[in-house]
Amino acid sequence: MKRGSLNVNYIWSTLAIMGIVGAILISGNITSYSERKLGQRKIENLMKTATDNNRRIEKIEDDLNAIRAEIQSLSAATDEQKIHDDVVLLDVALKRVQDRLERIERAILEDPEKVLTVQLLRGEVRELRDQQDLIRDEMLRIYDLTKTIFYVILASALSLVGFVLTSMFTRPSGTQERPGGEEASAAGTT
Repeated sequence: MKRGSLNVNYIWSTLAIMGIVGAILISGNITSYSERKLGQRKIENLMKTATDNNRRIEKIEDDLNAIRAEIQSLSAATDEQKIHDDVVLLDVALKRVQDRLERIERAILEDPEKVLTVQLLRGEVRELRDQQDLIRDEMLRIYDLTKTIFYVILASALSLVGFVLTSMFTRPSGTQERPGGEEASAAGTT
């Protein structure tokens, strides 16, 4: 074989190997991309939860400050005034609780199906969200697999093209070129 044909074989073999390695690396990056997307979604949910918790904490702190202010005003007042203010506060709180209880009782007595329907709908919504997440994850996996298969097929096609081109430009090892342009076999037939 000629030295030039070895270089061509070497080049095409190297290209085929690089194509396969590239397909494997790309498919690994795609998988990690989908995993990063899932991680980002989880982080966003955690951030929303943290924001909601911070708002609740701020509201509780505001309520706590209001209670502290009320306590300070009560401690400055006389004992009788303190008792009277406590009774008034307890009466207001009791009326609020009774009002809420009456509204709940009315809603249950007027239409008990509403209570059950709301709970059932919440459960169904949760199930639909879970199914949607599962479908989205499966679609990402199928997309990644399709890309990987495409790149492997592309690398195989490139190596096949290289093989065909190499075999077209190389001569069989048993033939020699004669000065007159004719080929003779290595066995010496004339």
